[in-house]
Amino acid sequence: MAKTDYKKDIQKLVKMITKLGKKVADDGTFVKRPGKHIFIKFDVGKKPFRKSYSSSPSTWSSVKKAYADTRRQLLSLGIVDSRFSVRFITTIDDVDETIGEMFSLLDTIPITVRDDISQSVRLYLKEVDKLHPNRTKPYKKKISYVTKTGKKVSYYRYYVFGRKLTPYGAGLTDGFISVREGTYLEALHFWNKIRRSN
Repeated sequence: MAKTDYKKDIQKLVKMITKLGKKVADDGTFVKRPGKHIFIKFDVGKKPFRKSYSSSPSTWSSVKKAYADTRRQLLSLGIVDSRFSVRFITTIDDVDETIGEMFSLLDTIPITVRDDISQSVRLYLKEVDKLHPNRTKPYKKKISYVTKTGKKVSYYRYYVFGRKLTPYGAGLTDGFISVREGTYLEALHFWNKIRRSN
């Protein structure tokens, strides 16, 4: 991957955290300082977010670290993945939508799954653990088709167990929800960990 791609990845991240920070920051706390390193800071409920982003990252590992650090700091502020929230499913407001966009972007950069489980996955597992474990395991499904020009296309879709709207929005029901690969891998890792401990 070229350095220009690294720069684009950081630019996307800086643009998104700027958008989110302005929406959730305590009044008067958002600050963005441009330069060789772009510094962004703000407070949420008097808890600090502080992060410096290189405007010209030279390695893939530095991009991954920036994404991982941003995710970790957001979770420490209590900003969790709204895609797991019933509130997000039923009534989407502007802040929820931006938080969802933020975590969708963070999911585009693969990170090593560690034992510092995210709040959203912890909540997911807490609910799933109450149910029949063999029926709630995260899974992936291969989708394959042939285009009109004869080209074969294949990709995977990923699912975790959660709560979703019933058809026509009549209410909520438990079932599998389509998620990004990073969320699936994280959920699967900790689902297996719970199963081994039982």
